[in-house]
Amino acid sequence: MIGKQKIGKTFTPLLNYLFSKEGALLIGGNMVGENAQELAAEFLFSKQLNPRVEKPVYHATLSVPSGEYIPDAKWRAIALDYLEGMGLDQNLFAIIRHTDREHDHIHIAASRIKLDEKGTCVSDSWNYLRSEKLIQKLEEKYDLAPASRSFNKERLLKRVPLILQMLSQKMYPWMNH
Repeated sequence: MIGKQKIGKTFTPLLNYLFSKEGALLIGGNMVGENAQELAAEFLFSKQLNPRVEKPVYHATLSVPSGEYIPDAKWRAIALDYLEGMGLDQNLFAIIRHTDREHDHIHIAASRIKLDEKGTCVSDSWNYLRSEKLIQKLEEKYDLAPASRSFNKERLLKRVPLILQMLSQKMYPWMNH
């Protein structure tokens, strides 16, 4: 499974995009709204819980390789586990399925602002690494085809000498002679 994510400022453009695709289907969430406008109004409520948050929008796309199909109920379960793993399980969210590509995929639109008394904002620190580790666990749990990883420890370790050389050249230019 492949996961992509973005953090943004406003919900309306995201929701308009998600619902504009032919065959787009709201398959889950914890909100009452059923279309882009209704969901945007609900997300606005969560933004009011903590107006200081500049980027309250969390958008994740989860997809499987072409030829692999996941029923709606299983996508909902995967999305709920993903949200919990990313710390977004106490937040407003909607799960929208798209059928516009060869690969089966869903989009998760979520508020980064928790529905607690403080309007706590979920941290976005190390989001990409956390997401990749979480996706590996979900692949095992739901018996999904593993995807190639963008974070590769072996590749990073091979690059360490080059990175150190580049840093030393910038920090100590007089030593390059």
